[in-house]
Amino acid sequence: MIIKHIRKSFASAKECMHGGKVQEATSILGEEPLDFSASINPLGSPPLQELVMCELARIGHYPDNNYPGFRRAATRFTGVPEECIVPGNGSSELIRLFTETVLDEGDVSLIPFPTFGEYENQSRLAGAVIRSVEIGPDGLPIFRDEDLDAAKAVFICNPNNPTGKLLTKEQVTDMAEWCERAETFLLVDEAFIELSQPEESIALLAPRKEFLFVMRSLTKS
Repeated sequence: MIIKHIRKSFASAKECMHGGKVQEATSILGEEPLDFSASINPLGSPPLQELVMCELARIGHYPDNNYPGFRRAATRFTGVPEECIVPGNGSSELIRLFTETVLDEGDVSLIPFPTFGEYENQSRLAGAVIRSVEIGPDGLPIFRDEDLDAAKAVFICNPNNPTGKLLTKEQVTDMAEWCERAETFLLVDEAFIELSQPEESIALLAPRKEFLFVMRSLTKS
């Protein structure tokens, strides 16, 4: 079987369920259901039809892979310098690029549980060892010293998916400071922060921290 000849980390990977399979559900039920399975902005996107129509003439051309226009707009919105902006085709792609960049076979990823499944999925595909961390009543992960000492990467979803718990800027900054001292990479996923309390974002801290990567999302906000 082919499964014997592929990387073990790929063979052991599990499907990460994202929800939003409306067409599949419609074909089974015979009618389109109300979809609560995908955590997307219920308010919809801003009016884009006119802009899309203007760009159709260039649909056959590759875009500039540096995305200077997007990065300038992201800088205006977040205050983060252009050279620190990395566009991606969805958060899942950025999580994959992050794990491929920082994790080697056998490295340890610390992941609070429950949380978004792609952190574990992509860490496993990179060959990392997963250590699940319990979340305390205050929403803070309960890190043990031995776990922190062994970790190559730590993943924090803020506010957390699926619990909705939001950590304060000070709490996440403390984690970033610890990770910087330990030379441990910290990914902070702020996909839902605009729908919560945007002032708790630590995006402006990222340019000053070598080991901090902050993600934001367009579909969620």
